[in-house]
Amino acid sequence: MENRPCHLPAPFIEAQHPEKGKGFKAAAKGRRGVTAAVECEGVLTLVMTLRLHVPDQPIWSEQR
Repeated sequence: MENRPCHLPAPFIEAQHPEKGKGFKAAAKGRRGVTAAVECEGVLTLVMTLRLHVPDQPIWSEQR
């Protein structure tokens, strides 16, 4: 899933860099990483079957 911008990191950024936390959400839009959800923990082996769900993602480019 795309890690969509949120306001939750803002207070922590603000504590270290005053006046910068409030701009985090806008600055992070389109620049966040990819997240994953794990249905159950364990070790994968070569003989196991894995199901992968890939939701809508932006087109990733090395030219940013």
